[in-house]
Amino acid sequence: MRALALEHPSSPEPAHESHCVKAMIVSSDIARARALMLDMQFEGFQAEIAPSAMYATSILERSQPDVVVSDLELPDLSGADLHEIVRGDPALKATAFILLADQKPEGLETNNNDIVLPLSSTVSEISLIAKRLVEEVMRQVNFEVSMSSIREPSIGGSLDDADLLNLLQWLAKSGSTGKLRIQLGDQNSFIFFVQGRPIHSEHQGRIGEEAVLRLCVHANDSTNGRFYFETLEPVSLELQTKTIRKSLFQLLLELSSFESHPTK
Repeated sequence: MRALALEHPSSPEPAHESHCVKAMIVSSDIARARALMLDMQFEGFQAEIAPSAMYATSILERSQPDVVVSDLELPDLSGADLHEIVRGDPALKATAFILLADQKPEGLETNNNDIVLPLSSTVSEISLIAKRLVEEVMRQVNFEVSMSSIREPSIGGSLDDADLLNLLQWLAKSGSTGKLRIQLGDQNSFIFFVQGRPIHSEHQGRIGEEAVLRLCVHANDSTNGRFYFETLEPVSLELQTKTIRKSLFQLLLELSSFESHPTK
């Protein structure tokens, strides 16, 4: 991960340490759980199986998983109940959670570290999404460390030294409101945020979600880009056209498939 170069006093560098990526699979379908465990191990996870929600809660403190993959239907508590327990534990703040359900349970409160996948998802699909989800959560955690002291009304820097994905993740996680301007050559692109959620984007004549995806691809390929973020009051963006419906996390999950298709 490239360090973010900002035009103000430098922030402390994030700590990097060796980390064994752990997964907890919570399911009473032992055959399918074992198949998923083997596939996740192939993807580099250290995975273990918990046959019930109560058993999972009894080993969470010891295990400290990076991701929990849980069925919605379990012998005791539901997967939604387990999610609430995990999210209520400050020590598991950075633990990603994948709930396997045909639809999101009513009343389930999720954040950017959570995702609901259909029961029909293959073990390979679950493993790959879990890997991507954990990578994004770790990216957020490391980036928050490096950005924790930044409270200026505006920041800027070079994309030669910055990672645009990290910057977007930080703006979302910190609940920022304002305008992000990306300068690539003689072209300017914009993403507007309200309380950490992107609401509108403009890039090379495109707007909305496609503009964000194309901007991420083009910024990654750029060697002379710059970024500027100006903090604004929410009231100043009330009349801004809302062209983005998905969360930033949903957009970043789509980025890998978007990158596989040629862009102009």
